[in-house]
Amino acid sequence: MGTSWQVIPELLGLTNPEFLDLYVHHPHRARLDRVRRQFEVPTVQEIWAVTTGGRIIDQAIDKLYDWYGLLPASGRPLLRIWQVKGADDLAFEAECNQMAECIWRVALLNSFLHLFV
Repeated sequence: MGTSWQVIPELLGLTNPEFLDLYVHHPHRARLDRVRRQFEVPTVQEIWAVTTGGRIIDQAIDKLYDWYGLLPASGRPLLRIWQVKGADDLAFEAECNQMAECIWRVALLNSFLHLFV
């Protein structure tokens, strides 16, 4: 996710337009709808984000939670965020390895959970 917390609303507007019609006035709305149908983009029930740690990211997450809190609770996808503490800027190999490990573990958790759904 990084510091661009707005990517979450943008993706939610793409995947769940009946809940958040973010692109209602977009000049390429028809094309977005075609792409969504062509690639069978599913409506999401949960949003999982993996991000680095640190003060700047914490501020971005706070803004994301502020926005998320404004959404109607009914029909709102569950929001889960994993932060990799100690990996603030991904400037060093060790930080990148920590981030990669977390992403793999979250993806594995997702796969595991879907075995029982």
